[in-house]
Amino acid sequence: MWPQHPESPDAPADLDAQALSASVAAWFARLDSALAARDEAAVEALFVPDCHWRDLVALTWSFNQTSGRAQVLGALLDGAARMGARGFGLAAGRTAPRTVTRSSREVVEAFHTFDLDHGRGEGVVRLVRDDDGALRGWFLLTTLKELAGAEGSGGTRPPGLGYGRGSTLNWADHRDRQSAFADREPEVLIAGAGHSGLMLAAHLRQLGVDTLVVDKNERVGDTWRDRYHSLALHTPTDMVHLPFMPFPSTFPEYLPKDQFGNWLEAYAVNMEINCWTSTEFLGATRDEDAGRWTARVRHADGTVRELRPQHVVVATGGVGGQPKIPALPGLDAFAGEVRHTSEFTSGRGYAGAAALVVGVGTSGHDTALDLSNNGATVTMMQRSPTVVVSLEVANLAYPQYQDGTPLEEADLISAANLIYPVMYESMQKATRAGAEIDRELHRALEKAGQELDFGEDGTGWMMKFFEHGGGYYIDVGASEAIIDGRISMLQARDVDSFVADGVRLLDGQVIPLDLVVLATGYHNQQAEVARYFGDEVAERIGKVSGFGEDGELRNAWKPTAVPGLYFMVSGIGQSRTYAPYLARRIKAAQAGLVQEGRHRSR
Repeated sequence: MWPQHPESPDAPADLDAQALSASVAAWFARLDSALAARDEAAVEALFVPDCHWRDLVALTWSFNQTSGRAQVLGALLDGAARMGARGFGLAAGRTAPRTVTRSSREVVEAFHTFDLDHGRGEGVVRLVRDDDGALRGWFLLTTLKELAGAEGSGGTRPPGLGYGRGSTLNWADHRDRQSAFADREPEVLIAGAGHSGLMLAAHLRQLGVDTLVVDKNERVGDTWRDRYHSLALHTPTDMVHLPFMPFPSTFPEYLPKDQFGNWLEAYAVNMEINCWTSTEFLGATRDEDAGRWTARVRHADGTVRELRPQHVVVATGGVGGQPKIPALPGLDAFAGEVRHTSEFTSGRGYAGAAALVVGVGTSGHDTALDLSNNGATVTMMQRSPTVVVSLEVANLAYPQYQDGTPLEEADLISAANLIYPVMYESMQKATRAGAEIDRELHRALEKAGQELDFGEDGTGWMMKFFEHGGGYYIDVGASEAIIDGRISMLQARDVDSFVADGVRLLDGQVIPLDLVVLATGYHNQQAEVARYFGDEVAERIGKVSGFGEDGELRNAWKPTAVPGLYFMVSGIGQSRTYAPYLARRIKAAQAGLVQEGRHRSR
């Protein structure tokens, strides 16, 4: 996340690399001894005053981050004692310790492992040199890698012949029986068979957790296939691999929506995920005494089945699932066609039509470009300034996924980067650097009538992504169409009202329209919580996604205020990074290692 490129010194000697590894190994040995002895002074001496620690399920059973040496000291000592953390050392088989620049600071970065009473952990450390040359900790990331007896790594091929001797049932027969849940209840029910739900289900299956995924669409992948015709992913393919089943090298650099949807369908089949399609999740209520939910799902034929899972995961959208329909003056009087982008599929058939796209985020730009390419006359109505970056600048946000770093290491680096105070400052610096690169693009867009900003407090498009899931555009063609006049810009403050045949401006001019597309985003998933679980649960949960006071994304990938209820949110890369930790947390609850509702929460 954000430009953090390893340095490229002149071919350091092997001896120097060995010496660096030895120094880092010695730092871990001192940390291990100090934690075992609960020696506060010794632990304190290993870290700089402005240090940070982030834990993903390993020492806290949740997602937590702590900043400041005194706070880190207390939390780390407590967590290590509670979970039996020991054996800290360099990770075998990972990239050796190296000097890199992270968040504009030169650090020694290394991957590490450690043991726990209930399994194994791994993480990343970033060390800086003190004035005396000694290495001291600046960042420490600890994550739960494996649970004892339920490793589920996928690294070892499971035994078996692929069929049963002495039985008339083959693999397909067994899969049909497993997916039917005719004689049992699922341990976990996941609502939504998009990328987030499927990745979590794949990890849960590897851990032996009986999981059912339900989706209202006819086929897995329709959540992507049914979106607008021109959609393609805006992040590189090497960043959006799915766990256990990466994309082949023959796939393009940016995946078209239908190709990605087809891959999700194949993924569900080949990862043996129990999935009911054409099945709508209606909601659930929790029996606290029994520790189970009563969930209702409705099949395509109208029949409703009750299920009794112990855990429910909502994976129905990135940051929300219900379209946001703004109250636009006079829109009800408009006689033409009105669609939200969730209903808009293609610009085909609109040749010669006059279209207004309300909203200038990603879907607004993509929709406007698709309509223009299909011969429509297109205007975009802007209601607030937008962050626009070139593809070049956007790709600077995640260099670890493009420089040959192994995917598992890249995900650990990404997780280590999400220390809020430092991340915030890094985003500001990267936004300023990106603005210099995109200066001519921005100048031309403003000349064409588009209003730009650089995000809250100059934190750019990535903060808008995490906080709102929108309000930005990574340019894949629409900006050029705006600059050359194929797409016109209209500011909402210049609009009086919609009328029957178009939109009337304050000066009395009427712009004739045939079509209005509302690219106005989606409600926060808290609205989904109220819909599925009731207002009381929604109030307990609060907002889903967006950074909380603890520096973590609210209710994302971790236990919530309601036992047994979880949310999968955000993009493909983030879901891949964090799905395994939620899966291991759920498995730990199933194994009795932690009780729901009893975890560290800051």
